[in-house]
Amino acid sequence: MKKVLVLNKMYHPDIGGVETITKQYAEWLSANNYEVTVLTTNSQKNFKVEIEHINNVKIVRHSPLFIIGPLPISILYLFHYFLIAKRHDVIHIHEPFPIGSLLGSLTFKKSIVVTFHSDIVKQKAL
Repeated sequence: MKKVLVLNKMYHPDIGGVETITKQYAEWLSANNYEVTVLTTNSQKNFKVEIEHINNVKIVRHSPLFIIGPLPISILYLFHYFLIAKRHDVIHIHEPFPIGSLLGSLTFKKSIVVTFHSDIVKQKAL
């Protein structure tokens, strides 16, 4: 069974278009014999790592250390990525997500799939 690691800044039950489609992709892959882990951040700063299973998808949520604009920053997210990425066959990054882009560019010998949802519009001045 192939293992897929999905990277996104938020995941269900956080509401948004990218969060919804990320959930749909993860559950579809799981229903089609892929082992899926979603690495995401929590919408709350509670300094916890939460692991749960929803619809046969493993979700690992990291509390952000701080938030710049809409981008949650978590040092543990980065550390955890490097810890578990080597055990997955495919890395699926949902863009725009600069942290995911950075991690994908540092990942070697893995298949990487990028789903591009939109340009960064609100923060274009940055």
